Amino acid sequence: MRLLLQLKEILNGFKQSSIKCYFIYIKFDINYNINELNVLLQETKQIAKITIHSIPKENIEDIVDVNNTGIKYTTKRIKSRAIERPSLQGMVLNVTSYSEAKKFNLGLNRKVSIDSEGNIKNHLTHEKSYGKIRINYLDRIVGQKSFQAKWFIGHDKIEICKVCQYRYMCVDNTDIKKINKKYTKIFKCKFNPYTNIWSETL
Repeated sequence: MRLLLQLKEILNGFKQSSIKCYFIYIKFDINYNINELNVLLQETKQIAKITIHSIPKENIEDIVDVNNTGIKYTTKRIKSRAIERPSLQGMVLNVTSYSEAKKFNLGLNRKVSIDSEGNIKNHLTHEKSYGKIRINYLDRIVGQKSFQAKWFIGHDKIEICKVCQYRYMCVDNTDIKKINKKYTKIFKCKFNPYTNIWSETL
């Protein structure tokens, strides 16, 4: 499978890196061999999850393996700049993440994303690119202070987030802007900490 060979080639390029885990997003193709993707999961322990997206509704029941927790299937079409907003399902609560969130941005700290066009970003949804993976060394990009700047903007420093009771367990990776010397998220959260209400509509 050409896709499998491409993935192996990309992952082999990071063998000597200190990257702890990968999240891979793949657009559905009827010719994909799920068994081969399972082999890749077993061979590469750093892969946390493979998400196969844009699956036609008529195909979803035929390919989903509910016993395979390493592969996620969705009919949702995922684009590089798809907006992901926080929800209770996206919260993490343990001593390690809590301690990290007290000093860093839990959703962006020590993370790097490469979109379908090869742009190196803090996250897929962000507009700013720090270079192209085909012509830039990833470690040099990630090592730049400008790339790491948002790692240190924890929720205690962000407007509205700083009064939210979920701020130390929220892994929201929405981009951050500084307006009038104050940090703010560019997309509105579903949760209103002042009313303690989650909203499905924004």
